[in-house]
Amino acid sequence: METGPRDDTPAVWVGRATPRPPVDPWSTAEQPIVPPHFAPPPQVIYVERPRRRRGCLFTLGVLVALVAGTATVLLLLSPALRGLVGIDNEPSDSAQPSQSPSPSPTPSPEPPPPPRVGDPVRDGVFEFVVHDVTCGVPSVGPELIGMKAEGQYCIIDLTVTNVGSVPGIFTDTAQYVTTADGTRRNANSTAGLWANEGIHVWINLVDQGDSVSGKLVFDIPVDTTIETIELHDSPFSDGVIVTVE
Repeated sequence: METGPRDDTPAVWVGRATPRPPVDPWSTAEQPIVPPHFAPPPQVIYVERPRRRRGCLFTLGVLVALVAGTATVLLLLSPALRGLVGIDNEPSDSAQPSQSPSPSPTPSPEPPPPPRVGDPVRDGVFEFVVHDVTCGVPSVGPELIGMKAEGQYCIIDLTVTNVGSVPGIFTDTAQYVTTADGTRRNANSTAGLWANEGIHVWINLVDQGDSVSGKLVFDIPVDTTIETIELHDSPFSDGVIVTVE
């Protein structure tokens, strides 16, 4: 019988060994399904809703309406306030800028009246003065050998003065009258010879400073009158108009 130590003594582990992971006794496919009603329900907390202050809101609305109405009335009644906010189309008199009165325009000088019988007028080197106009004369010269008018003779007493620096010749055939019916006629030299008692004063040379007086004779219709006399320094001058009233 062997008395020595036995080799079948169980081994003793000293220290900490890494534990094995627990073995899932149930496989994934075989895990039991836990119904949801087994989970604890969530906790619900009830909070009281604040009460609406209806009375305060109503009072505030009434005050706003009163303020808006009062402002509208004041705006309609006050022109200055309307102009301030820019809704007044016509500014008040106080808002309008003062305007200085515009100076009255200087009246333009009236043109002088046209020359009449008795007024001295000029054309060229001659100054003319018509002293008198007589119409309705049936004939001039002696009764038996004088000249009878086709209508009526108008006789013009005239003075011609040379106011120029050179001599001039005045001729009666360059002088005209215009009648009321618009007819323009020149003087009749033959009738003028008889009216001036046989002396033809209108062919003479008029020296500077000298004057000559005589009669111009015009034969015009019976039913008209002379309105203007057109006097000329020469047949080619512009002439000057004398109005007969």
